Amino acid sequence: MLGTRCRIIQSLSVVRNVRFCSQLGREFAWTAPPGGETGISIYNFHTRSKLPLILSNEGNLKWYVCGPTVYDEPHIGHACCYVRFDVIRRILTNIFGINVVYMMNITNIDDKIIEKAKKVGQTTEQLSSHYESRFHQNMHRLNVLKPTVVHRVTDNIQSVIHFIQKLVESGHAYVTDQGSVFFRCDSYSSYGNLSRMKVLPSEKAVDYDQKMKPQDFVLWKPRKPGEPFWDSPWGEGRPGWHIGCSVLASKVFGENIDIHSGGSDLIFPHHENELAQSNCYHHTNQWVNYWIHSGLLSKEGDNEKMSKSLGNIITIPDLLKKYTSNQFRMFCLLTPYAMGESLGFCCSCCSHPLFCAALVVVHCHCGTL
Repeated sequence: MLGTRCRIIQSLSVVRNVRFCSQLGREFAWTAPPGGETGISIYNFHTRSKLPLILSNEGNLKWYVCGPTVYDEPHIGHACCYVRFDVIRRILTNIFGINVVYMMNITNIDDKIIEKAKKVGQTTEQLSSHYESRFHQNMHRLNVLKPTVVHRVTDNIQSVIHFIQKLVESGHAYVTDQGSVFFRCDSYSSYGNLSRMKVLPSEKAVDYDQKMKPQDFVLWKPRKPGEPFWDSPWGEGRPGWHIGCSVLASKVFGENIDIHSGGSDLIFPHHENELAQSNCYHHTNQWVNYWIHSGLLSKEGDNEKMSKSLGNIITIPDLLKKYTSNQFRMFCLLTPYAMGESLGFCCSCCSHPLFCAALVVVHCHCGTL
């Protein structure tokens, strides 16, 4: 039991020297939140270090995870991320007795959704609803626990508009002549601190020539023919990509989140932009206490991450034709969850004798993880 537990926990470990961890965090502008110490340390990507896990509401953890953009079948690259977070969630709940409130968003309005809906002759609502259902079905087949709370972007448009309006009023966002709204990156002095990129690339967007600075990112897009739209103070249009997560997480958790997670491919621009707009909206320097990112999955011998746009994916139904969900779960635990080198998937890896032996141990001592 002890060996299995240690193997699974990996990067979650009990710490004694909390003072040292707190000093290390402060070097990277991290403030230990007020609250109850858990006796756990967790790797915080923002500081690039392990820090004591302190919960603002003792015994209760607020965890937000970026959910899928629902326009196609989920693949095992997505699944690897959610399986790893599921393992951590179960450890926190079942071993440490923490009540985890696990929230996920569903991005159901996006350029990719609109393009796919036009291609197949469906409405964006029909398409996104179908693939959202498929996502939840596949997570169930992989024995990933359901989120405590799920919110869709299009169910919360008025909250999105309110959030953007507050950013405009405070000078952190501006409206263009075309009806776009952009976040003003130079209004936030800590922009770039999460990703720590030496040169921050510009983000492509509508009305590119009307942006004040190349890094400014879109919060609201003006209406285009044949696209869904909603009324707003800036004209008919729809939300940009990044704003949805900030709005939905803030609606449920308020001005502070314990853990925010996602794949390492979301660090820039998505999480960088989320952090900037949320800190500005809430007038805080630390909207998220701990950022955790899962490393990416690739096919063995392929240096590129598994991606629909690259056409190098393996769908979850195809995976489960050959392997069990527990075999895949053990595969996901081959490396620490935290960002690092990509984990390569090959057709024979899940049938290795190591997995058979490990699965016997897991079933005998722990049940299903």
